[in-house]
Amino acid sequence: MNSLELQNVQDDNSDPSLNSLCATIKPLAQQLAAVQKQADAMGLFANDRELLECSQCGLMEDVTHSGLLITCRESAIAQDTGLRFTKESDQTFRCPSCGALVTEPLAAELEKARKQLEMRK
Repeated sequence: MNSLELQNVQDDNSDPSLNSLCATIKPLAQQLAAVQKQADAMGLFANDRELLECSQCGLMEDVTHSGLLITCRESAIAQDTGLRFTKESDQTFRCPSCGALVTEPLAAELEKARKQLEMRK
């Protein structure tokens, strides 16, 4: 849940126990979002998405033993290229090497499954 979604959480007077739970969780979720933002700014992988790999040129993300997010090639695993994928939308990123659009793996799998289901109808 991002900070905008957190701001939109409304109290629902119909269930006091749910309101209490939301009131308890909301500050914790806000703190977690802030820590993830700090980790991202420091180049650490916050584990808030899947690692990316460009199907066009093979550039891929990896995480070092110290938690740094790097990009490398299969032929040189763990050797950071210094390049970073840039976020284009919620689940789409641009490869810094070849410029191709890369969809987050889980999102791509879900979209593929959705299309397969639509074709069966």
